[in-house]
Amino acid sequence: MISVALCTYNGEKYLAQQIESILNQSVQVDELVIVDDNSTDQTEEVIKSYANKFPIIKFFKNTPSLGVIKNFERAISLCSGDYIAPSDQDDVWLNNKIEKMLDALKEKKGMVFCDLIVVNQHLETLHPSFWASSGLRIGAPQEYLGQLITQNFVTGCACMFTKDIKQKALPFPNNIPMHDYWLALVAACEDQLHRVPEALIQYRQHSNNVVGSVRYSRNAVIKKVIFFWKIDFYAHRQQYMQKLNMVLTLTDRMSDHLKSNKLKKAVNILKIGGPKANYISLKQGIFPRPILRSVIFQFYLILIWFNTNKKR
Repeated sequence: MISVALCTYNGEKYLAQQIESILNQSVQVDELVIVDDNSTDQTEEVIKSYANKFPIIKFFKNTPSLGVIKNFERAISLCSGDYIAPSDQDDVWLNNKIEKMLDALKEKKGMVFCDLIVVNQHLETLHPSFWASSGLRIGAPQEYLGQLITQNFVTGCACMFTKDIKQKALPFPNNIPMHDYWLALVAACEDQLHRVPEALIQYRQHSNNVVGSVRYSRNAVIKKVIFFWKIDFYAHRQQYMQKLNMVLTLTDRMSDHLKSNKLKKAVNILKIGGPKANYISLKQGIFPRPILRSVIFQFYLILIWFNTNKKR
């Protein structure tokens, strides 16, 4: 049984196209769970117009609003399928997305993720690959866990996972940056995170995106290093601590499921910070990344270490 967990909030403009693309898959879904986060526009009316025609649609509404992460948590928890695919409200799935993801998931188990085609609000292609446009260089499968600790590369609407991953990931901790990040880490802990090397979604960019595509620029990254005194150290430290807390929660939650001690080593490095962390991470290869980003990450370890006593 295949379930789709679609979350909405004031998404009336593009929602119909998203729902149509899910209903018109080459492999039909068995259940489309839609949870609205107390929208104030016509989103509910759009959903009900489809729910009245298609019995597979199950509609729920939050009152009051839960926010994007808790909304996805509720939607996923309401799914009864053996395979679950999260969905945003404003994209368009290629008609073979479920088919391709399901084939990979049946073969490999756990969780699979694919690339996305970056498009504008009119579905005109801006870049054929979200991974390439964002500068995401995803390592080998054995490196996924180490890379995820420093950088999420799994997009929620581009993943699909089994009921087993759902059961291990729920409930979501309160200290996670985003739901897809947490789900990917849980799957990676069991060596069950797998890449589908195709772009299977039109990832729409518009003025109301909650999370969207950020164009990668090597020059911009280099400027950050050169003009490091302009960096908002406090904001970076907050992000660093949020990530550390998430990994600590993951270690506690998944302690019986870790395939190696790599995660625990990585947590210790994050705790240490500074030059010692630089040395250990480079020596043990805990954070495998492209060269430029590896240098920048090591640089940030030192910056955060120097700024741990800045005002909170």
